[in-house]
Amino acid sequence: MPLLSSSSEEAPNITCRTGVPLHESKENTVKESKIEQAVKKYARENGWLVFKFTSPGRRGVPDKIFLKEKNAVFPEFKSPGKKPGPLQEKTLEKIRKQGFNAPVIDKIEAGKKIFT
Repeated sequence: MPLLSSSSEEAPNITCRTGVPLHESKENTVKESKIEQAVKKYARENGWLVFKFTSPGRRGVPDKIFLKEKNAVFPEFKSPGKKPGPLQEKTLEKIRKQGFNAPVIDKIEAGKKIFT
């Protein structure tokens, strides 16, 4: 493939293995684990307790539970633009119907707003 010779030419549409265009911003390529780590750190700094949440034999439950002053949050972390699967969404909806906050967090700043 020839190199681009001028700035007026458009970059070729190249994607990585996951199908994400390589020219997209870093905000859109942040891994789910990095978002989770940053939000957990921020929440802990703001007095939240954070626990790994497991439910043996039950798929689709959120991975973490955040607790502070009689509040419980069951977030589902995703890479930017990704959506929960059908089973995850069904479980999140059940949690919400019980009166708990069960957000889908796909951006660090959005997650921090929840735990301020």
